[in-house]
Amino acid sequence: MAAGQQMQAKQRFAAIDLLRILAAAAVMAFHHLFYYRSYAAAFAPDIQTAASYGYLGVPLFFMISGYVITQSATGRTRGQFAFARFRPRGPCGWAKAVTGIRQR
Repeated sequence: MAAGQQMQAKQRFAAIDLLRILAAAAVMAFHHLFYYRSYAAAFAPDIQTAASYGYLGVPLFFMISGYVITQSATGRTRGQFAFARFRPRGPCGWAKAVTGIRQR
């Protein structure tokens, strides 16, 4: 892959990451301004109305995550994908997952 193509791919995924952040922020605004109405009084009614649609951030976030995971699997075997996907947990992470130990 040429340097220009690598840069373009990184920019594309940076934009997708930005969309994921915006989706998560929309959900946070929804919870803060829609569920906790006592706090919402400090914000303009237009902001409250916009935040009422924050629940749409959840499916958007999962669609984007599915796309990113699918793209990370492209060009890999099942074993390579599984290794790359689960490797970051490390031995301690897997031990905690198997035994059900929670960190406080």
